[in-house]
Amino acid sequence: MKTLALLLALTQQQPLVESIEVRVVNVDVVVTDKSGKPVSGLTANDFVILEDGKAQPITNFYEVRSGEGKTTTETTTAVEQKPRRFVLFVDNYSLHPDVRNDVVASLDRFVDKTLEPRDEASIVSWNRSLKILTPFTSDKAVLHDALAKVTKIGSVTSVSSPLARVQAHCAKNVDAVKSARMAVMVAYDDCILAAREETEELALSSRQLMGAINTTLNTLAGFEGRKVLVLAGAELPVKPGQEIYQWANHLFMPYMKGFDAPIEQPKDVGTVQTLAIETVGQTANAQGVTLYLIAAALPGEPNSVAYSSATSDNGADFLHRQNTASAYNTLADLTGGLSVTRTSKLDIMFDAIARDLDAYYSLGYKPNDYAGSTPRAIAVQTKDRSLTVRARKTWTAKTADEQFADRVVSNIYAPGMKSDFKVAIKAQKPQKQGNAFTVPIEVTFPAGLTLLPQENGLAGGFTFAVAVGNSLGGVSTIFKQPQSISIERAEEAGFRQTPITYTAALKVSHGENIISVGILDQIGRTAGFARMTIVAE
Repeated sequence: MKTLALLLALTQQQPLVESIEVRVVNVDVVVTDKSGKPVSGLTANDFVILEDGKAQPITNFYEVRSGEGKTTTETTTAVEQKPRRFVLFVDNYSLHPDVRNDVVASLDRFVDKTLEPRDEASIVSWNRSLKILTPFTSDKAVLHDALAKVTKIGSVTSVSSPLARVQAHCAKNVDAVKSARMAVMVAYDDCILAAREETEELALSSRQLMGAINTTLNTLAGFEGRKVLVLAGAELPVKPGQEIYQWANHLFMPYMKGFDAPIEQPKDVGTVQTLAIETVGQTANAQGVTLYLIAAALPGEPNSVAYSSATSDNGADFLHRQNTASAYNTLADLTGGLSVTRTSKLDIMFDAIARDLDAYYSLGYKPNDYAGSTPRAIAVQTKDRSLTVRARKTWTAKTADEQFADRVVSNIYAPGMKSDFKVAIKAQKPQKQGNAFTVPIEVTFPAGLTLLPQENGLAGGFTFAVAVGNSLGGVSTIFKQPQSISIERAEEAGFRQTPITYTAALKVSHGENIISVGILDQIGRTAGFARMTIVAE
C-alpha cells in the first residue's frame, strides 16, 4: 500500500489532454395506426423531433421490427443485439393478496414468453421497504424463484383500504348520532380526524413508494439498450384522500341541518404529490427507462354494512380509481409507455409490452449544448398525423461525473455493476456515536491509472465516490473526492507495482447499511466499483 502526495498543478500553456466529446440523445419511439397496430417501414424523413419546441436534425435512426434490427448505417450496432433490461416491480403494500397472486402468475408467463437469452430482469417488491429479490439476471429459474417470494411478502394494510377503514369508523359515529349517544358535530369532527389521519398516512406511503421507484430507476444507470420498468400496484393517487373526504362529507350531510354543509378537503397534498409524480417520470427519462403501469382490479371491500347503518359509496370508489389512473397515465405518457387500471386481464398488458419491444424506432440527435441539469422537453411527431406516437417527453443532460455518480448509486441495489478494474473494500466494526455509527473503510484498487507526461514527470488522478443505502430504498448524499497524482518518470515502475489505498470514515444509521464505492480514472475515464453490507447495532 502507498500514500500518494497530491502534487499535480495543471497549466493552461501545457494542458494534459484536449478532447471533444460528441453526444447523441436517443429516443425510442413506438408508432401505431388508428387500430393500435404497430406501423413499420418508416424512415427518418417521416419523423420530426423537437427539443424545447425547436426542430432537431435526426443524426441516428434505425428500426426494430419483430426482433430484427434494420439500421440506416453500417457502423451502428443495433440496440436489439444488446441486453434488454426489465425491472418487475410489485407494490405489495397496496395490492390485495388474491390480486397480487394473479399479478405474479402473469409475470411468470411474461418471463417465459418475452425474455430472450440476451435479456436480464430484476424482481423488486415494495412493502414500505424496498426489497430487490434478485439482481439483474437472465436465468429464468432464478426469476421464477424470486417471483414466488413475492407471494410471501404480503401487507396487512392491503386487505383493508384507507377508505374502508374510514367507512367503518365513521359508520359507528353515525350509529351513535342516531341513537343520541354522540352530538352530530362531535361525530363529524371525529370522522374527519380519521379521514385526515388516513390521508396523511396514504400521502406518506405514496411518497415512500415513489422514492423507492426513483431508487430502482437509478439502478439502471450506466446500462445500454432498451430498459423497462413494469409497476404492478393498486394505489398511487394524484390527490391522496380526496375520495375519503368526499365520502365522509356525503355521509354526514343529512345529519347536519342547521350547520354549514361539510366542506372539509385534504390540504396541500395534491400539489406536492403531482410534483413527486412528475419527478418519477423525469428520473425514468433521465435513465432512459420506459414505464408500464398496471393498477390491478380490487376484490370487493367490506364496508359499513356490518353496522346498523348501511352506507352508499357516494362515488368514492370511482374517484379512487380515477385518482390512481391519473397518476399512472401521467407516468406512462411522460415516458412513452402504457398504463391500464382496474383490469383482471393482466396478460393483455404484458402482450402489449412485448409488442412495443418488438416494433419500435430509435431516433437520435445531437443537442446544441450539453450543459445544465434542467429537464428539456422532447416532442416526436410523424408527418402523417393520423399515426399515434409514443416516446419519452424529457431528457436531462448529465456530465460524465454525474453518470459516474449514478452508477455508484446503482451499485447499491444492483450488484454486479460492470467494472473496468477491480476494487476491494474493507470495513472495520461500526462505532456508535450519538444516534449514528462511524465506520472506517479502506478501499484498494490497482495502480493502473492513466498518467500523461507533464514537464519532467507524469500526472493523472482519480475520483473516489461513496454512497450508503438501506432496505427502505433510502440513499445518502453521494460523497465525491478528486485526488491528483504526480510522480517522477523514474518512479513509474514502482508506482505500478503497489495497489493504491484510499481510507475514509462513513457515518451510517442503525441497522443494515449497503456501502457502494466507485473509483473513476480522471484521464482514462474507466471506472471500478465495489459494495458491501454492514450491520450497525
